[in-house]
Amino acid sequence: MKKRFVVAHVDFFNNHLTQEIVFAETEQEARWLHTQTGTESGWAEHREQYMGETADMNADDFQQWCFNGDFLVSVMEVEA
Repeated sequence: MKKRFVVAHVDFFNNHLTQEIVFAETEQEARWLHTQTGTESGWAEHREQYMGETADMNADDFQQWCFNGDFLVSVMEVEA
């Protein structure tokens, strides 16, 4: 059953914060459903590879991985 998450994305090139509600099975899946990391984003070409690399990362490790790429993604589950 899919859960509801809020996914926040900050791009350090333009310091723009966007937050979106997505539906996913897990927090790890939700990370890659924001429009800035999704299938229509600039990440699309390597998205599957990055999803695999980060699938087992906890939130802190994923934040560091993102920070090394000049962006941040934060995910929070939202109860209905």
